[in-house]
Amino acid sequence: MLKNSSNNNLFNLLDGHQIKDTKKMKFCDHIIVNNKSLNFLKKKLLNIIDLYV
Repeated sequence: MLKNSSNNNLFNLLDGHQIKDTKKMKFCDHIIVNNKSLNFLKKKLLNIIDLYV
């Protein structure tokens, strides 16, 4: 089993290889901020889905 410091090191290594959010946003058609209720998130997603159906 990995120790906590090993988990932190692994997380930092993987996190360092992620594309930054600001760069990702340049390639996105839609950005959904998920900081409210689940129902609010579902409504936002359904609105986006309706654009393509």
